[in-house]
Amino acid sequence: MGLFNLPAPLYAAIDHAVAMALPAGWRLAFWAAFGAIASLLLYKWLSPQEEIAATKKTVEETRRRLLDHTGDLASALPLIRVQFATALRHLVLVFPATLIASVPVVTLVIWLDTTYARILSPDGTPPIDVVPHGFEGTWQATGDTPPRIKVRETGGNFVADIPVQAPIPMIEKRRWWNLVIGNPAGYLPAQGPLERVTVHLPERTYLPFGPGWARSWLAVFGPIFFVTSLGFHRIARIQ
Repeated sequence: MGLFNLPAPLYAAIDHAVAMALPAGWRLAFWAAFGAIASLLLYKWLSPQEEIAATKKTVEETRRRLLDHTGDLASALPLIRVQFATALRHLVLVFPATLIASVPVVTLVIWLDTTYARILSPDGTPPIDVVPHGFEGTWQATGDTPPRIKVRETGGNFVADIPVQAPIPMIEKRRWWNLVIGNPAGYLPAQGPLERVTVHLPERTYLPFGPGWARSWLAVFGPIFFVTSLGFHRIARIQ
């Protein structure tokens, strides 16, 4: 489990509870609104709101004075310096809180993609690609048990039996970046002959219209997250 995967059990527990009342599409709407509001509240709590408001006021006043300025460039330079310095101060004030407040949203998006993007138990047998060449994978799913991928040398010996623990399309050896973002589907043995196994799992759709890419979980989550962020930003008067 990677650093950004640590909140996943909490998200899963909340999602399980909400699932008693809402279907998958409405749960995505819930997560979009929850993520937007939570991140904005965290930003407001971490950022110096009074200083940011004062800085924005100074920027607006300086801009207005520059627009009304009728002198030469030399006489306007002090106002230009104030404008740039104040704008830079505004960036310094908001950047740390913005960066920290974005982390929960990143962890939520990662979890949603591993939970809502694909179907773990598709009808039929999904195609499987194995790297390196010379191996072939077979999808096996029986009853309520997690599906498995059986890998053999082409026309030859059995190599690996891989349990598919999550609807993730790719299973590979553990890399350094998995310390940050882990793979819930697990990893291939470090000393084994296989480098990567890709399962072409079907995408889940949540809207009854449009092309496939426009019916995914992002098509529900993205617009609701954006609209909720704009609305709550105004309602809460966040600087």
